[in-house]
Amino acid sequence: MTADPRAAGVTDPAYDEAEQARSAALSSALGARSTGQVVHIGRKGAYYEADPDLRFPAAGSTTERMGALGYDLLGGLLCERFQRVVVRGYARAAEAGDAYGLLLLPPWKYRAVEFLTRFVDGTSLTTTTHPGPGDDPARGVYRQRCPGLAVADLEARHRAAVEARGVASLPAEPSLADLARALDDFLARLDG
Repeated sequence: MTADPRAAGVTDPAYDEAEQARSAALSSALGARSTGQVVHIGRKGAYYEADPDLRFPAAGSTTERMGALGYDLLGGLLCERFQRVVVRGYARAAEAGDAYGLLLLPPWKYRAVEFLTRFVDGTSLTTTTHPGPGDDPARGVYRQRCPGLAVADLEARHRAAVEARGVASLPAEPSLADLARALDDFLARLDG
């Protein structure tokens, strides 16, 4: 039997098969469907590909607004840690970027849009429409809370804050697996 790779924060293909079997049960508990594909197994749990057939309006949607800023839809994630929240991920594929765009879709009415950038010093910056606590420098977590801000304005504020940090940023690779690793890294630092 393969040991649980979560302690090391790596994906182990042999362990993935067992995780995929758990995917169906998780999908029911989350209220959303998974493809059954494990994208990443990290320190904070498994990350599953969400069913790509989830329907959202095109006109005026977050995906359309992200596209206008140069971000392409990577797909959706179901994360054990987020319990019932579909995370739609975006990244710049045409040009190198250092930020992921996120749309958090819980089963209740509230939605949040976020931009996430990681830095070479192990810290991260999140600019979000979700209200909540501010920075936690001891854990390397920096946050800007901007409830009600439009997507373009949120991204502009995030860009300005990334530049103001004065620390080199890491690239945001345009893949669902890399997004899952970035989220897992953030959550591991957040939880301590």
